[in-house]
Amino acid sequence: MDIIPLVSKSKNFINGYSEGKFLVNDQEYHSSIIIFPEKVIKLKESGINSKEHFKSFLTEEIEILLIGTGKTRNIPNSSVKSYLIEQKGLNFEFMTTDAACRTHNVLISEDRFVVTYLKII
Repeated sequence: MDIIPLVSKSKNFINGYSEGKFLVNDQEYHSSIIIFPEKVIKLKESGINSKEHFKSFLTEEIEILLIGTGKTRNIPNSSVKSYLIEQKGLNFEFMTTDAACRTHNVLISEDRFVVTYLKII
């Protein structure tokens, strides 16, 4: 019996990751990225401590925001957390990048509108 969840080919599924690389729908990315269900944005830098950085990509449609912070779980400053909670009312979680990759795939397979911010490891 095949237990791999069926994921729409138009949805972004993380096929793999390693130091310095992400593989999303069989396309390689060698930088930090933001994965929307149907697009991927390459980042020049990672700025989880700047709410302006989050303002540049957050939209009303986002149901869940996952933030992969690298090899260790880092929590941003309080102004960023306040912005995400009070201004956007988002469900979000800061976790290691590898945990964010795994969680992203589970939520995408459940057809959730998840956006995943991945810092390169």
